[in-house]
Amino acid sequence: MEQHPLLYLGPNRLATEDIAKLGRKNWRVCFAQTIGEAEKLLRDKPFVLGLVALDVSEKSSSLADLHTFLARTNLEWIGLVEPGWLASEPIMNLIRDVCSDYHTVPVDCERLIAILGHIHGMAKLRRLEQRANDHWPGALGMIGSSPNMQDLFRHIVRAARIDAPILITGESGTGKELVARALHQQSEFAGGPFVVVHCPAIPSALIQSELFGHEKGAFTGAHARRQGRIEMAQGGTFFLDEIGDLPSDLQANLLRFLQEKTIRRVGGTEEIAVRARIIAATHVDLEKATAEGGFRLDLYYRLNGFSIRVPSLRERGHDAILLAKYFLEQFRGQRQRRVRGFTRQAIEAINGYDWPGNVRELKHSIRRAVFMAEKPHIDVADLNLPRPTAQPVLMSLRAARDAAELDVIHQALESAHRNISSAADKLGITRATLYRLMEKHGLQPDSA
Repeated sequence: MEQHPLLYLGPNRLATEDIAKLGRKNWRVCFAQTIGEAEKLLRDKPFVLGLVALDVSEKSSSLADLHTFLARTNLEWIGLVEPGWLASEPIMNLIRDVCSDYHTVPVDCERLIAILGHIHGMAKLRRLEQRANDHWPGALGMIGSSPNMQDLFRHIVRAARIDAPILITGESGTGKELVARALHQQSEFAGGPFVVVHCPAIPSALIQSELFGHEKGAFTGAHARRQGRIEMAQGGTFFLDEIGDLPSDLQANLLRFLQEKTIRRVGGTEEIAVRARIIAATHVDLEKATAEGGFRLDLYYRLNGFSIRVPSLRERGHDAILLAKYFLEQFRGQRQRRVRGFTRQAIEAINGYDWPGNVRELKHSIRRAVFMAEKPHIDVADLNLPRPTAQPVLMSLRAARDAAELDVIHQALESAHRNISSAADKLGITRATLYRLMEKHGLQPDSA
């Protein structure tokens, strides 16, 4: 009969004969006395379950290290603990946060075998469900099983082979840059750079130099020759995000580049040939903008060699919960307490909400929920979304303040494209204060 690998973490004095007996009951026990030994075993063998001996006499720092280690593994842990130690707050917190169950010592071998069998069976069901719904990013780097997303994937593969500018449209937060990166990776330009210009983020006085570069002495402060973003994209892809916000005078210069495939640096006379894939994206209705005179019609036609529309999240059926599970996997490793999943009510709320901010809003909601959740499963209140019923969702005043503060920080970081100094200016605070607030909410500068 097949033996299941079982990791035992704890001092040998607690590894009683009863633990060893599990080896005769379909469990292949591997012993580790320290976290380091356990990490080595986890690298070498595929464990699903683990037993951990919990000792209240351990130093608080050792228990904290153990807490952190157990939380970042992907195992189901069963704590082994003396009955009298259950009153210890550190032990109670550790069991609540990172253990699926606990068993008091001395060990009752038959009862422990029953616990192991039950938890192993539930873990197996969860993993089967995950594989059945597993649409984690593949070759295109995106998640989605809905018909609209499958159509999008087909359009990306088809468009990547076409040597023409591509226009990506869709609401804010739908993932237009992800689509552009997928097009780049699937194209003949994949070996070259992927250069991004966020049009609204560049001051109008600098955008011409930013796109086309400048020669030394071209203007005050131009102390040396500088390549522009278009030239940097040589042999790769040049992605203009939110092209609808490009100033009208720059539209004419960009049109010339699309026609001639050459650029001229500011203050220069040399024509520089650039071979690069051009992709533009916008949430603006460019046809309407051209009719109203806000966007050049000839530039619109040049950019629209092939158009791709990214569906909103409300058009993607149950993709919302697939994305929610993916983001949960991303974020739950950033905190000690293990968050295992979503309650049934939370899943209903995620699937029933319109998500006007699309995938970006969902990502922020799950990130906040992971840090706000006080229980192993995220509930509707943690998401700060309306319940499927008409019952109002009540939050504590402190939780509401924290959620509002986190939302404002995210908005500032997004609008500043994650530039800490710029985001701090927008919020009217110092960089140090913003770093302190980010640390409070568990945000990292590179993943904010």
